Amino acid sequence: MLKQTVEYYTLGGSRVFLCFVDFSTAFDKVNYWKLFRMLLNDSFDFYCVKLLVFWYSNQMACVPWRNSTSSAFHIGNGTKQGAVLSPYLFTYYVRDIISSIVNCGVGCHVGEYCINLFAYADTMVLLAPAWSAMQKMLTILKTVCTKYDIVINTQKTVCMVVNPKCLRKSLCVSFPQFALDNRN
Repeated sequence: MLKQTVEYYTLGGSRVFLCFVDFSTAFDKVNYWKLFRMLLNDSFDFYCVKLLVFWYSNQMACVPWRNSTSSAFHIGNGTKQGAVLSPYLFTYYVRDIISSIVNCGVGCHVGEYCINLFAYADTMVLLAPAWSAMQKMLTILKTVCTKYDIVINTQKTVCMVVNPKCLRKSLCVSFPQFALDNRN
């Protein structure tokens, strides 16, 4: 879908701005008590949520280092690394972030569909045919991420521009850097 959307725009004479968003230790930052409240508020099965509460509230870990291992300690937040449910739970946790971007009305449109975000677990790609639309989505993303204590890793987040197939239709060839929290 990503490739087809980009191709649709570039063949039509437009460029596409893409932003590959990286979240800092995304799975570790999930406040699972907030997640459990979200699940219960959406009428998830009470006993399934209760099972998740038991699993997550009784997590213990220890850290091996060189030839020794630390004492066991309690894990107070985050989703389990490598667990089958973790991508689903994380995606559910960030659904307000996803819906804020999807429903903002800017980005690429194919027919009546707005195609401005692709997401799976902690991987997110934003698409827009204009610099200003991408900047607006990044501003929305930062605002909603702050609400959920999710940090965007600006060192690993990458933006790129795919030029139209026919460059002579282009009016502008350079663009300002994108800003996230007053940082480029």
